Amino acid sequence: MAGSVSSVSDLDGASLLLRSLADARDGPLHRLWTRLPLESHGRIDMRIYPIAGSQDAVHAVVGVTATRHDGRQVVWSVALDTDPSSAEVSGTVEVEAADSSFVEVFAESHQSQGTRQAAAHVRELAERVAETGTAWLR
Repeated sequence: MAGSVSSVSDLDGASLLLRSLADARDGPLHRLWTRLPLESHGRIDMRIYPIAGSQDAVHAVVGVTATRHDGRQVVWSVALDTDPSSAEVSGTVEVEAADSSFVEVFAESHQSQGTRQAAAHVRELAERVAETGTAWLR
């Protein structure tokens, strides 16, 4: 029975983190997406990837992507990188350069000490990323 208590706690933490990412997507990032000009062909995504070389680490990201009038992409995103002992939340805005690489024009990250703090950082950085607005499309 002791194992089930731990499992419920683990599931609660996973649920809290996934919900914070979903809320970031459906809240501030969705509001940003709705402000994009129609011709930018904006899209909004949520993706989860394993981190290479690790059995337990994942990279989850929610973001908005749009295309500028010159054909270059702009990406607004919030990412959560976790492993069994740590969590890092980062918010970025990246603009595609002429050589197809991406240049960060906004970047902020936080190491989180626990699930609740990581979820709070996701919400905070989603707001900050979305607040940068659509100026990068010019």
